[in-house]
Amino acid sequence: MKPFSTLTLVALALLVLGGCYSRTVYVERDRDDPPPREREPVEREPVEREPVVVEIISFREPLEPWGSWVYVEGYGDCWYPDEVDDDWRPYSHGHWVWNDECGWYWVSDYEWGWACEHYGRWMLHKGRWHWVPGYEWSGAWVVWCEGGGAFSVSEFKVVDVCAYVDRQEEHHKKSSYEDEIRKLVKNHGLEFDERFFLE
Repeated sequence: MKPFSTLTLVALALLVLGGCYSRTVYVERDRDDPPPREREPVEREPVEREPVVVEIISFREPLEPWGSWVYVEGYGDCWYPDEVDDDWRPYSHGHWVWNDECGWYWVSDYEWGWACEHYGRWMLHKGRWHWVPGYEWSGAWVVWCEGGGAFSVSEFKVVDVCAYVDRQEEHHKKSSYEDEIRKLVKNHGLEFDERFFLE
């Protein structure tokens, strides 16, 4: 395999850290380049879709083969996966895919990922990740946080994460940005040359 340069690794990190939102990219042109041709606007017919009704029943039976349902005070019925490692966390087994309608979205390696990594939220309860059902779809319900030379992905709102980390910092494993990129590259089966790694 071809070694990756810092620029390639940064681009890869930005792709993974993307999300389902629009982004404008400006590209510099050489002065000698002719100006780009104007494109004809494409007229598209509006697509009328029937609203999809999602209820707890939509998840209960389909998720039972892969996990257990429990009642958690303050959250209601929650689900957790049975056959995962002790250090498992949401959005750790899968990959990002581009879709013209929503941008980047998470494709889970788990058969239950269609529900738990696109509807609802994850929360830690008694040392285990529990999924709290939700009824609105998203490419992934995560927030990327960065600071102090480290970054993390969170299944919570930023305000909740910051408050939680401030109160219980000793429970969190801290890893550097470089370590997270190395893990990301390794998880996707890529090789890279350490000499060019985040110079």
